Amino acid sequence: MARKVVLRVVGGRGHRSDHVRWAESKATDMDQVMNEVDSPLWREAQVAAARIQVEAKHKLSQYPIHLGGGGCYPLIYFVARKLKPGVAVETGVAAGFSFYATLLGLEENGSGVLFSSDLPYFRIPHPEQYVGVLVPEDLRGRWRLSIDGDRRNIPKILEQVSCIDFIHYDSDKSYRERKWAMEHLMPLTNEGCVVIMDDIQDDSYFSELVSGMSDWHVFKFEGKYLGVIGLGRLSESLDHTEGAERCPPPLL
Repeated sequence: MARKVVLRVVGGRGHRSDHVRWAESKATDMDQVMNEVDSPLWREAQVAAARIQVEAKHKLSQYPIHLGGGGCYPLIYFVARKLKPGVAVETGVAAGFSFYATLLGLEENGSGVLFSSDLPYFRIPHPEQYVGVLVPEDLRGRWRLSIDGDRRNIPKILEQVSCIDFIHYDSDKSYRERKWAMEHLMPLTNEGCVVIMDDIQDDSYFSELVSGMSDWHVFKFEGKYLGVIGLGRLSESLDHTEGAERCPPPLL
């Protein structure tokens, strides 16, 4: 616990305030960027996000505990729809805002499988019952959920896939755990893979990861910053998405 408190203050490498300033200086307007990639699809993503918000508010009101918010689910839905991943990997499920968005996108596509890694809250009784509570039953056929923590879950996931099209990292925000997870996931990424990482203002990992890269963005969503790698690949494939080669999903 003490280590987590320290990491929230200093951010792993350097002071957190430095990382916040870096993210602020690099952030661009998400609406503008996504409209440039595919304006009609971005409107569809916003409609999907509004649906998720309404359903989440209703469902979460039934629980006596706070299960936290989600990642940037409009963007996540957009990427899932536009990229049409055969294999998506996401970490940090909680109530399941982001995972609902991904699975909804995959269902609209009619293809793809989502592998999720989570470690349920340990301060509440039977925490596993709350993991992904927002995800409707009719979308769960494309979902493979593991709840033993990233260090156990990710190796299991990698045994089941040959490559990865889409990564969304939203689990342990420490520098060390980001680095460990990405060093295991990145070698299996497809050439057109898109990566989304949440809360990049907490440490220097994302800024170091994209150093020397050209195709990356920083966006602000609900008061926090996320980093995205590979959006340019979506723009480049605007007229070729249907024929783009994706990872073969495992059998449902």
